[in-house]
Amino acid sequence: MVTILIIDIVTGMKQRSLAIAMFVLLPAVVACSNSTSSPPAEKLSVSVALYPIAEIVQRVGGTSVEIVNLTPPGTDAHDVELTAKQVQRLAESDVVFYFGDNFQPGTEKAIKNLAAVPTVDLFESVELLDATLNEPVNDNHNHDVEKEADKEDAHNHGEHDPHVWLDPANMIAMTKTVVSTLSKVEPEKADAFSQNGDKYIAELTELG
Repeated sequence: MVTILIIDIVTGMKQRSLAIAMFVLLPAVVACSNSTSSPPAEKLSVSVALYPIAEIVQRVGGTSVEIVNLTPPGTDAHDVELTAKQVQRLAESDVVFYFGDNFQPGTEKAIKNLAAVPTVDLFESVELLDATLNEPVNDNHNHDVEKEADKEDAHNHGEHDPHVWLDPANMIAMTKTVVSTLSKVEPEKADAFSQNGDKYIAELTELG
């Protein structure tokens, strides 16, 4: 009888100890469960009009951005006409970067029709050069043909040379604008954007 009583007492103590241990460990188990089941951080949706802009945004935004390039590879940038799906993605963006000055008329028109999405014309970050300043001089050319070429170039590019990404100094200026813009859209990641931008600018400076 005494033996049975001792067994019951020991068993009861073990059960109480187990209950206390579970009570103590339960919050930790719940916390671990919540941390493992929490959804990944949502990325910024950034639409860009052309691949040089995509390069800048990717280097600045890193893994914090999802880039939507409105000009598919192998497509003439000047003649891009957005599909209905691209227009929808554009409207769902957190921010849009593009080149204005009638560089991509179809894309620019769609972007200017956006109501609530922040849009940034990166041409405003640089000093555009007169398109005629970069034309080679050759007196052997047929001047009538040159005039026609100038008219066509004016139709496609406007009065300015739009190929600003060929100059590292322009890329640096545009990078600074992208850093500033993304930092305003997502302030909690401003330090990361700034650090990424500084690193990219250092690389561009070496190229210059």
